[in-house]
Amino acid sequence: MSEFFKLEHLFGCWTRRKVEMPINSFSEGFVCEAGCHNVSLHTKFRANNLGTCVGFQTYSVKYSEKEYIENLRLFEDKSINFNKFPMRAYAVEIRPFLVIKEESPRNYTFHQRDGMIWNTIAELMNFTIDVSSNKHPLKTFEYEKNIVHIYAFSLRKLDILIFPLYQFDIMILNNDNTVPIADSGVCLMAHRAVYETIVFDHRLIINNLVLIIEFSLCFLFTWITFIVFNFERYQNLSFDRVGKDLVNSFRTVLSISLYKPPKQSTFRIFLAVAIWCFFIINFTSQAAIISFFSVYKKGKEIDTFEQILEKNYNIEGISSPDVLLPDDEERFRNINSKMVAVQNMIICPSRMLNDSKRFCILDCAMGRYLERNLLNEKGQQYLHIARQDRIHSHYLQMIFHKHSPMTKRYNKYIQILLEGGIINKWIEYRFHDIKEDLPIKALGMKDMEGIFTCYCILLALCGLVFIIEIALGKIKFLIYRKKCKVPKRKLPKQTV
Repeated sequence: MSEFFKLEHLFGCWTRRKVEMPINSFSEGFVCEAGCHNVSLHTKFRANNLGTCVGFQTYSVKYSEKEYIENLRLFEDKSINFNKFPMRAYAVEIRPFLVIKEESPRNYTFHQRDGMIWNTIAELMNFTIDVSSNKHPLKTFEYEKNIVHIYAFSLRKLDILIFPLYQFDIMILNNDNTVPIADSGVCLMAHRAVYETIVFDHRLIINNLVLIIEFSLCFLFTWITFIVFNFERYQNLSFDRVGKDLVNSFRTVLSISLYKPPKQSTFRIFLAVAIWCFFIINFTSQAAIISFFSVYKKGKEIDTFEQILEKNYNIEGISSPDVLLPDDEERFRNINSKMVAVQNMIICPSRMLNDSKRFCILDCAMGRYLERNLLNEKGQQYLHIARQDRIHSHYLQMIFHKHSPMTKRYNKYIQILLEGGIINKWIEYRFHDIKEDLPIKALGMKDMEGIFTCYCILLALCGLVFIIEIALGKIKFLIYRKKCKVPKRKLPKQTV
């Protein structure tokens, strides 16, 4: 019964004891009085004692009206039409999925995905939603307060919950499940990897040390092969020929034509195999070799539990059983040990704006929205959702009281909306991946400092080798002259 629909006889009924206490019998467990003024929308009887307004109306039917009696509907499904009955609801604004606007004092309207779902269901079932029992609808999802209201809902102190919950495998509350409306879950959020300047970074050399050693050995053995071949051919060894062999080794590595290639067929076979091997090595390891001199590159995104543990940062999120990982693996136990409780889901992403040394736990759908729309002071996206590993992947659903007459009809309407693509239409524009890479900055002399340093070191080494070669040539000449005892030639005096 409501102010829009009343029958001839009205009675306000409520339980003698509060809703938490069991009912012994219908004759002693309920109190009914004529009129419904004691169980209006905001009375304590309705909230704490399951108070409701019961109405009935009598009709007189003659035995001769057989057709009327046969068509009389005694057990009509009341969920078809609630006659504008006001449902006590609890709502918390979770942008962008539920937006609550106050049109006038104690009069609120609902928008976005969850709001549109309940607006549609209220229109189809002909009831109204009243959240005025909340002094002020919450603007942030605070776990402790919401748990209190969800527990009150399970005790039937509230009629409906406006926001969805996860569809757990083990149900804690005795409620009716409904058709899932969206795939979600609990994900881990990290600061988005930024572009960084890396010039001759020793960490890259350490990480690719095995590759460098293998490449150096291949080059060294190739050089030795050239030296041995020419020594066997000319029966002597000179720095000039060793230098030419070094040039040929470089040309072999770079897969270009040789300087004075050998003519023997056996060596040509070796040379062909070596060139193709180095071609394959260059092709497969190009990125690793070039990265030693990378100047501006983007860091690696955090997508796995192992990468999170490697950073050794705290993980902030709402303290809830559904954010804990199972205790059957060491990495899961390490993740759980790093969790730090916060009041709501927005605190951690906001803190990450100024301090990137943290991870956040939040709803996956909410995370995708923040990843796209939350910007830093430079107008750039700074959040990243881990794509590979997540806490869980449960679906979102609305819940009703156990054995509620609304459940079956709600499921029917939601399936129609889902199959028709209406619900996806309400949210489809929010989750496109529009992340753009940061603009590449122009390189300056400071960025090239490491490369020029390496270049100068190589020039110095080349100059040192050149000086040693000249010095050895002078020493060899002096030794040869001493052995032969060549006298110094005296120039004849010129007469004028």
